[in-house]
Amino acid sequence: MKELKIAVIGAGSPQWTPRLVTDITLERELPGGEIMLHDINPEALDVLTKVCQRIHDEHAGAFAVAKTLDLDEALEGADFVIVSITTGGEAAMRADIEVPERYHCFQTVADTVGPGGLARALRNIPVFVGFTRAMERMCPRAWMLNVSNPLSALTRAVEKISALRAVGVCHGVEEAVADYVKLMEAEGPVSYRVAGIDHCSWLLDFKVGETDMLAAIRGRLADGWSFGEDKQELVERYNACLKLYQNLGYLPAIQARHIVEFFPFFLQDLEQVERYNLKRTVYEDRVRGRTWHRERALKRATGEEDIPRAQSREAVAPMIRAMVTGRRVVESLNVRNEGQIPNLPMDAVVETRTVIDGAGVHPMAAGPLPPELLAVVEPHVLRQEMTVECALTGDWDQALAILATDPLVQDLDSARQMLRELLEANRQYLPQFFPR
Repeated sequence: MKELKIAVIGAGSPQWTPRLVTDITLERELPGGEIMLHDINPEALDVLTKVCQRIHDEHAGAFAVAKTLDLDEALEGADFVIVSITTGGEAAMRADIEVPERYHCFQTVADTVGPGGLARALRNIPVFVGFTRAMERMCPRAWMLNVSNPLSALTRAVEKISALRAVGVCHGVEEAVADYVKLMEAEGPVSYRVAGIDHCSWLLDFKVGETDMLAAIRGRLADGWSFGEDKQELVERYNACLKLYQNLGYLPAIQARHIVEFFPFFLQDLEQVERYNLKRTVYEDRVRGRTWHRERALKRATGEEDIPRAQSREAVAPMIRAMVTGRRVVESLNVRNEGQIPNLPMDAVVETRTVIDGAGVHPMAAGPLPPELLAVVEPHVLRQEMTVECALTGDWDQALAILATDPLVQDLDSARQMLRELLEANRQYLPQFFPR
């Protein structure tokens, strides 16, 4: 096997980069090569390069670690390009949360749908266009593995403007499935069928060994939510998911803090948010989290703190291993709809189980979404396509229509002013709306 070049774009992330580089380093079947780290922040890049060098040294890695501030240099000859960016950082995300709240529009994460998801897409998509054009020049046959949000819209933007191979990678489904297994104290091989879009996927089948998990969970709900005192933390984390299952008949394959942004019932006001034990990631939480990860990275860079010792649940490294060695794996991925969900638009980015092997990425047929789920998912697919289009063109009227039709926007009269404030707050990142 030839040596690989894996480019990590947005490598200054103290949260993502150590995790992904550790995962790749511990994939002993890979032939080695170079992990090239790129970021626009030289200080963050320097710190994370030192962390990754420690990961390499202490795990006897086969990949040399390099860094560059030049995007073309990072991408030149790459086999895989991992993208983990947040254009504007915490300051931009503050407006995503606080501007809508002035109009009684509450969000828990604000990174996928709703006003926050729209704003984040509008400022990230032009950056992804730049990455796409650079990859076309420097590594046109590389796979883009996107872990940035809003995952579906950003991955779709690449697919819409280019022939590049792009995949959206999110750990949310695997995390939810593992939590449901813990909740039910089930044992045995896990198998499931999932369908939807990122952060709004649904379990259509779910077994652990011979146990039908969907029937088992339904029985516990019918028996007065009898999950036991020691499971209360998990019940609280999935409270809204279980409520949806009880009323809609289908179980979300994602944590509650994400799925509730597709159901405004849960976010009518702050009392309702508290009633369902929902965690709102406000600006101060993001700053504290980012600060903690930065301080941890600094300690890891200087040797004051241990580096990661084990692989995470992220699918990126197993995907690379499967494509390089040909030894297949199955993951839940977000890829172009080629008929795996036949009643959603073709070419939309959808989430299903997917086989990865030496020939690439092969989505498994999930079948049509039941009408109850189609009514939820399809409008968001259509809005995501509109979001990509208006991010590429700077179409104000289309952006307004996206907000006006989003279920989280409760006051239609305020949509116009809300959009104006969101665009103004992001002016420096929106050349398509504010041409010079």
